Amino acid sequence: MTSSRPTPAHMTLLAKNGKTTTLLHALPSTPLPLLKAELFRSLQEHADKHSLSIAGELPESPDEIVLGATDDNAAARNWYVLDGQEKNKTTVRDVGLVDGGTIAWKVRGEQFVVEELGAIEDEGEVE
Repeated sequence: MTSSRPTPAHMTLLAKNGKTTTLLHALPSTPLPLLKAELFRSLQEHADKHSLSIAGELPESPDEIVLGATDDNAAARNWYVLDGQEKNKTTVRDVGLVDGGTIAWKVRGEQFVVEELGAIEDEGEVE
């Protein structure tokens, strides 16, 4: 998905779960399944070195990861599942993600749980 070093064309996305934030670099044309694969790779790599404060268990494969977004204009963040994430043609740009944007992730069947600055945001839909 990314070269060893991000370029100015890459976006930085903050993927959140529980108290853990994972930085991802992606081009706007990156398909969502590839973004989930990069998130999975990063989680596997860091789980061995660090104690991750995530809600629930680590996913066993990228296919178990469900990505979510929120309407930042809402007073309370309501996380919703991004459409089309199983399709290789749906890209980061297609779902409206922006540079510096926050996404949530969860394991299929669980709810989105994102903790920020001492508050718990747990308003997600279950898929």
